[in-house]
Amino acid sequence: MKQVAVIFMMVSLYLAGQQQGGKPASKSPFPALPQFKVPPPPNQLDRFKALIGTWDTKEHWEVLEGFSPGGEGTGVETFSEGPGGQSVILDYKTLTGVFPGYTGHGIISWELDQQIYRVGFAQSVVSGISVETGKVDGDNIILTYDIVEFGKKYVVNNIYSDWKPDSFKITSYFVDTNGKAAKSVTVELTKRK
Repeated sequence: MKQVAVIFMMVSLYLAGQQQGGKPASKSPFPALPQFKVPPPPNQLDRFKALIGTWDTKEHWEVLEGFSPGGEGTGVETFSEGPGGQSVILDYKTLTGVFPGYTGHGIISWELDQQIYRVGFAQSVVSGISVETGKVDGDNIILTYDIVEFGKKYVVNNIYSDWKPDSFKITSYFVDTNGKAAKSVTVELTKRK
């Protein structure tokens, strides 16, 4: 009986459409929008897309008074494709060392209009989101952001370097308002097999 009712309803809808000449009963007051086309992901993301997967990390922390006692650590970083292939998502977790239990989550994209990389990054040791911007410098990618640590303003430079298919390095520097740079950490990443 249900099948007969469904068939009757479909035939009724079809005939109603035929009586109206197949045209909608009323016209929308809104103008027709052009068909939206998603642009292809920018080539500038290719280097970060090559990182998609899981990476084991070795951390080497420098002694920085009031910030880091120095030492070694290990962790894991996972990269995955972001929405529509227009970005790369990263998740970091420290397993051992100076800051055990540290976690971070970020998203990297390329800003077409400004011709820069932009990263939004949240971490477990401080509230807020750091917004990094960056550019290519030779074989390196340099991402920078401003922070305030212990009442002092710094610029953090994260330098992505030593690119190989199965490894790369991130070196972070704190740069004070006088331009003095202090290396804080070097993270060596090796892709899991």
